[in-house]
Amino acid sequence: MYIVGIDIAKRFHEAAIIDSSGKIIVKRIRFANSHTGFLSLMEAVRKLDAPAEFGMEATGHYWLPLYAHLRQTGQTVHVINPLQSDALRSLCRQRFFIVDTASDFKRKIIALPNFSRIRETFFQYFRQVFR
Repeated sequence: MYIVGIDIAKRFHEAAIIDSSGKIIVKRIRFANSHTGFLSLMEAVRKLDAPAEFGMEATGHYWLPLYAHLRQTGQTVHVINPLQSDALRSLCRQRFFIVDTASDFKRKIIALPNFSRIRETFFQYFRQVFR
């Protein structure tokens, strides 16, 4: 199964397609907020070898025509509340900050002058403790 994430805007929407494992299949599809644009999106989705579900943020009223079109064609559509997507975005940013901070600490520890001796002592201790 594929997931089509759609960024809603006034004149043009953008979509990306990922598979169920999170691998990016199509990085960017730009299409007009019109019937012709919706058909071009559907043409790209038809080329996939499995069914797709759609997700979009409810931005103003601009999502309504696309939502109606997708539902009329029998597609599964998930509309996300902007407050929820903002919270997810904040969580992702916090996670990246924590990962970057942990990586910085690792680099600083490795850069210590006696790191290899400290590491070997550390491993010897835990080998004895956990035998």
